[in-house]
Amino acid sequence: MKNVLFVCTGNTCRSPMAAALANKMFERRGIVAAKASSCGIFATDGTKASKNALTALKNCYGIDISGHIAKMTDEATLADAYVIMTMTTGHKSHLCTIYPEFTDKIYAMKDICATGRDIEDPFSGDIDVYKNCAGQLKQCIESLKWEDYL
Repeated sequence: MKNVLFVCTGNTCRSPMAAALANKMFERRGIVAAKASSCGIFATDGTKASKNALTALKNCYGIDISGHIAKMTDEATLADAYVIMTMTTGHKSHLCTIYPEFTDKIYAMKDICATGRDIEDPFSGDIDVYKNCAGQLKQCIESLKWEDYL
């Protein structure tokens, strides 16, 4: 099983939404050799997904992430990942600096998605900001040629 790891800052908004959207897309497309997970560069282990992330995914895509528990990025998690996708070029730069041994499998979503933009942090935004973020993530994940990364 190839693990696609999504990385953001706190692992309560963007990366858990991205992992859930990717897993739903993998299931829908019959991609059984991959699964998505998430972590955060500055996550507090054990924190739940934000309320608005829960609501945005549930209301817009029928996805329940209420069981999500935040996880801090660490060497073992990165080593276990087949590919690592960061929400911003800043996240990518940070990981490549601290973990240079994984540079060849770290991608900023901005660089590989049709949008060409970083996925901005919706943290503390209203529900519409979260819905917009989830929509950007879905568009990016759906547009990727996954065979290039798996």
